[in-house]
Amino acid sequence: MKTVFVSIPWFLPAYKAGGPIQSVANMVAALAGQYRFYIFTADQDVDGNKVSVPQTDTWLSWNDHTQVFYTSVRRKEILQQTILDVKPDFIFIIGIYDPLFTGAVLFLKTNAVKLLSVRGMLHPGALSVKSFKKKLYLRYLQWRGVSNELVFHATDDKEAAHIRGIFSAATIRIAGNFPQCNPVVSMPEKKQGHLILISVGLISPMKNIALVLEALEHQTESIVYHIIGGINDQDYWMRCQALINQLPTHIAVVYHGDVAPHTVCSMLAGAHVFILPSKSENFGHAIFEALSAGLPVITSHHTPWNMLQEQQAGLNVDLNSAAISSSIRHFANMDAPTFIHFHHGARQYAVDWLHKQSLHQQYQALFQ
Repeated sequence: MKTVFVSIPWFLPAYKAGGPIQSVANMVAALAGQYRFYIFTADQDVDGNKVSVPQTDTWLSWNDHTQVFYTSVRRKEILQQTILDVKPDFIFIIGIYDPLFTGAVLFLKTNAVKLLSVRGMLHPGALSVKSFKKKLYLRYLQWRGVSNELVFHATDDKEAAHIRGIFSAATIRIAGNFPQCNPVVSMPEKKQGHLILISVGLISPMKNIALVLEALEHQTESIVYHIIGGINDQDYWMRCQALINQLPTHIAVVYHGDVAPHTVCSMLAGAHVFILPSKSENFGHAIFEALSAGLPVITSHHTPWNMLQEQQAGLNVDLNSAAISSSIRHFANMDAPTFIHFHHGARQYAVDWLHKQSLHQQYQALFQ
């Protein structure tokens, strides 16, 4: 059985960093018995709070083919020596910018095949945030000739093109994300002129929560908007709060903060429509999980989840407040029988996507 060493800044029970954690957790569960995984990660969540684990700085059993090492000391020598001790066949690096979990591994001399999973971080929308520092770092990697020393992992053809745009000589293998499919939820009653929205994601410019709030300011319908997710950018959240304070009285916004992943499905059951007009999504686990639960989705054209309207599964919108306001109004004024079609369409969209994938074969090609 081949061995895969995974270097990732955060792993379960940490959850506040979002998609990459879920992607790796789903992967090691889905590939049971095919590979032996060793996951090296921090002993804290993205906000610095310690995770609840029995021990740190030693290998803990995650499942019968996965061990996890929660390090309490962020030193490259510890990570590098751990890799050398494990002697893996593959090193799977999750993310591109972390100085320890990426930087300490990229140029380590080892016989293992190195795989760098960029996780949407080279999407033009992602590069537009703190762009100077990112471009400077990417130029350094180009100068060091990193594309000659590893294989890039992309989750789809679009991400492969983004990688190629930065590292023209890159070797790229494509393997999609293993998603979590929720059970279909029982929707609240849908009345014309009323809508319950929900967003799940980090509070940051990438997720465009402020744009949703700007769009709500122009609604005449009765709207309740639930926001779930940790604050990744305090200045951005202050802007969101200012927008919330300006909303008319028939628009209610409820911020829930971070919630444990296992409670999200029950909260989806209290909403009609999932909204997340992201600037970009490498995958968008929260979007897929909402679709699988039967929630129609309002999102941008910059995620894998397109052609929503054609499938009666939601709406893809341009990233401006007028377009988002129109999409919200569309669902708010929808009657119950029409909305049921979108409820079923959302679930069918997720099911059809799953049936079209050959994820196990893709990961066999990735780890070769």
